[in-house]
Amino acid sequence: MHGVLCNDREGARLRNMTPRAMARGVFFDPCKQQVATFYGQCCLRDPGLSMHSVGVHTQPLVASDPACAVLAASPIAQALVAADGRLFYANPAWCEQIGDLPPAWRTVGHNGGPVQIEETGRRMTIAALADGRRLLSVENIAPETRRLEARLRASEQRLGAALAAARLGTWRWDIAHGTIDWDASLRGVVGLGDTDPTPDAAAFSEWIHPDDRERVDASLQSALTGPDDYDVLFRLRHCDGAWHWHRSRGQVERQDGKPVAMIGACIDLNDLKTTEEHLARKAIELERSNAELEQFAYIASHDLQEPLRMITSYLGILQRRYAALFDERARQYFAYAIGGAERMRDLIRAVLDYSHAGAGPLVSEPFPCGHALADALANLRGTLAASHAAVHADPLPTLRANRTQLIRVFQNLISNALKFRRAEVAPAIVIRARDSDEGWVISVSDNGIGIAAEDHQRLFQIFQRLHAIDRYPGSGIGLATCRKIIDRHGGRIWVEAQAGPGATFAFLIPR
Repeated sequence: MHGVLCNDREGARLRNMTPRAMARGVFFDPCKQQVATFYGQCCLRDPGLSMHSVGVHTQPLVASDPACAVLAASPIAQALVAADGRLFYANPAWCEQIGDLPPAWRTVGHNGGPVQIEETGRRMTIAALADGRRLLSVENIAPETRRLEARLRASEQRLGAALAAARLGTWRWDIAHGTIDWDASLRGVVGLGDTDPTPDAAAFSEWIHPDDRERVDASLQSALTGPDDYDVLFRLRHCDGAWHWHRSRGQVERQDGKPVAMIGACIDLNDLKTTEEHLARKAIELERSNAELEQFAYIASHDLQEPLRMITSYLGILQRRYAALFDERARQYFAYAIGGAERMRDLIRAVLDYSHAGAGPLVSEPFPCGHALADALANLRGTLAASHAAVHADPLPTLRANRTQLIRVFQNLISNALKFRRAEVAPAIVIRARDSDEGWVISVSDNGIGIAAEDHQRLFQIFQRLHAIDRYPGSGIGLATCRKIIDRHGGRIWVEAQAGPGATFAFLIPR
């Protein structure tokens, strides 16, 4: 016999009498309805408390139950509780820290386990055993550990919320066993309930859209046999039957050079993919519409020039040959008609220029920007001389752009500076360049009438005019053409705020 059982009174007497006696556990005495202490280091007998008096579980447990030796050596407070809630065995750590079984713990975890119950300063784990008993383990938790665990739980909650918000989850494929584990977030994305089984590797292919299976398999094989990671975009069937676009990425785990598992993440991109497809369709429609509009503008403008030329020509003939037959008012009407025809001719040419600015592929090559400016000034030589304008240009950089279109930009901006000059003031135009993080910024400044701040955005819209045509003639298309050219180069154009008279137009050409 490994020891004796005695009641608490006898146990106290035994401890006093036998210093070497060591408490190895406690057993509930069903006859006396009290806890008795088992001393495994003594062979004392108590006629008033027999081995049989503690029930049929006592003798096998003391004599041969392997759980006794395992639990007795554990530093954690552990106890075995019978199916009816009686304390069956408690190890020394339990006796020292807890003592008797609290009534509230007699039935906790009775329906299965393991479960954990958090209390202030300690944690209890309950595991149901096959024979109906329950194993209770109680650990004391240090304050710092509790704080760290609380922070960890909060972090896990935030991570779970972030994964759910991003519709992102993680997975692991056990290659040897052919099983796939999905975390709670991924199960929620797909629509699997807590008790729904996760498809295994063999059945998972049925969840993939038939048109995407070959691409998914190719990516898997590439990752398993080579150095590449698994990375594929495919459609996955959700539990409601709908197909959703997903992107899945994973890395292979290897042992002795052989793949044993793959771990990765999967994100639902269906909303993004749907939006991308919608935008792509709209972009195609817009491109086709713009092409048709530009073609229409070109054809209409080209076809209008011939009848307009005939109108202008015959009006001129009438004015020259039959001027003596008309009075002053009639001659004035002829002048109005000819002037309107000439303005129409200029407008048609501007529309053609605008349509040409976006036609065909953009051919760009590096060239000195100063050469384009020199060509533009040469084209405006007569207007510059007539207005007594002074032009100053800083050294300009080499840009990668279309030279012909950049000449048109300089020519339009300088023409505006000459047109919108102040009375009795000779135009002064300054062209500068400055480097920026995005590219080169070229500015054209003048000392003309200036532009109100509220009109800055209107300037670059087609057919927008800020002044009456009889005061400042023009088509209202020049700046819109400049913006179209700069946009095609991937840059932007704007009006800079300026104190005092004049205006500064600036445009950016990326490197």
